[in-house]
Amino acid sequence: MSKASEVSFSRSALVTAMGVFLLIGAIDAAYGPLLRIISLRFGVSLPTAGTVLSVYFAGALVGVLSALAVLRRVSGRTVLIGALVALALGCAGVAASRAWPAFLGFVLLTGTGFGTLDFTLNRLLAATESRRRMARLNTVNAAFGAGAVAGPFIVSALKAGTLTLGFAAAAALACVLAAGQRGVHAPQPRDAGGPRPALAIRRSWRMTSEHGTLARIGLAYLCYVGAEAGTAGWIVAHLSALGYSARLSTSVTSAFWLALTIGRLCVAPLGNLVRLRHIVLLSTALLAVSLALAAIPVIAPAAYVLAGLAAAPIFPVGLAWAAETWPGDHRTASWALTASMLGGVVGPAIIAGAVSATSITIVPAALSVFAALTFVTLLSLRGASTSTAQS
Repeated sequence: MSKASEVSFSRSALVTAMGVFLLIGAIDAAYGPLLRIISLRFGVSLPTAGTVLSVYFAGALVGVLSALAVLRRVSGRTVLIGALVALALGCAGVAASRAWPAFLGFVLLTGTGFGTLDFTLNRLLAATESRRRMARLNTVNAAFGAGAVAGPFIVSALKAGTLTLGFAAAAALACVLAAGQRGVHAPQPRDAGGPRPALAIRRSWRMTSEHGTLARIGLAYLCYVGAEAGTAGWIVAHLSALGYSARLSTSVTSAFWLALTIGRLCVAPLGNLVRLRHIVLLSTALLAVSLALAAIPVIAPAAYVLAGLAAAPIFPVGLAWAAETWPGDHRTASWALTASMLGGVVGPAIIAGAVSATSITIVPAALSVFAALTFVTLLSLRGASTSTAQS
């Protein structure tokens, strides 16, 4: 998409986009509370069950890389429909699986659908007209948070039935949403016959070598999503290890996502009053502190809820800031969204490894490190836009 004006969403399309984010938010948030159920159902250890989070985000990374290539050849609407079909097949497979390898395969497929949808919708929305761009990004990503609030409650209500009834219902909803993609105007890019993806990657890499901008944007999103995915995935296990009940631990996971949703809805008006960069930096610093405080048992539940509020603006406002700072350069959004999926693979995998090597009490410290690295990386982007503009 060479011009932001080429991409538009009708009102019904925005509602459908919110429905998509609601669904993938619920699926994404369900895996963490399901870890103990998955462990019992398939007869694997808790750290092994925790690898489900990394497998899911590995599929998401595949989805992002696929979208990067496919969006050069077909319309955004077609990509969205294909991703919803893949998500439906993955959810149906999860519901039917009885063997561990097959289960992981279908989790990978659900992740692929999630990654393609998350990347494509965020990229298309970031390419719409600028006046209400941040509001659109925050509103649609808030729907993700709302779905993530519902996910743990669904697990709490259905328990082991979530893996069958819950995922079967998700498959049906994905099919309905696939039929509702009218109103998304995102035509095939005019330069679809231009340079091959490999050449585009080499050109992006040259920019990275000269300025380090794309690499730092990617690293920031990798670390942030590592913190977000790791937090959502390990709240229940960590609080349970501290002696809190399973019901309270699951409720804290929902409260984390609820705080994130409320934060995203409330931050939209601030875009006209505070520089976007300052919002992201302050939020990231608060996230690191909140996660560190989760190491104190008596305040751990409250610290996780505060972490959700702190995390709220980082993903969508960061995308809006990148679009504002590097207008017309879709590589910033592409690198950020691709790296975010890699963060979903790396973060939970590192935490699972740390838990296996030490104990589950290491979780808050590991999460805080991811958040601190996000802050430091974003802080280093001061002046990056100037150097890029001068080149």
